[in-house]
Amino acid sequence: MPNNNETWFVEQWTEDHDGTPPPYAWVICGCCHGEGTSVSYLGAYTQADREEMGDEWYQFMHDVKSGMYDRACPDCDGLGRQREFTGEAEGAWAEWCQEEADDRYIRWAESGYPQW
Repeated sequence: MPNNNETWFVEQWTEDHDGTPPPYAWVICGCCHGEGTSVSYLGAYTQADREEMGDEWYQFMHDVKSGMYDRACPDCDGLGRQREFTGEAEGAWAEWCQEEADDRYIRWAESGYPQW
């Protein structure tokens, strides 16, 4: 399932191009490598974390490898693939993303939240 920005981009592109959707190709998801599941939400563990867990570390890793903690990949929503815009749409998508990021930053700066 595409993210909202992607959906809005496709809708706008289709409207601007007489009902023709943007050209794209399906590519293997870079996060889950096509598996559709991920444990990336668990984060990373340091040697200090492993030492603190002691022998429990080995059971935890066994559980991780067996799929106990698998969730749908956050990048592809479990599909194992992602849409990659091609041709003229590739540049338009990059521009769209930059404009969205700029707008988000402006809204954040105007909100009064502290910037770090």
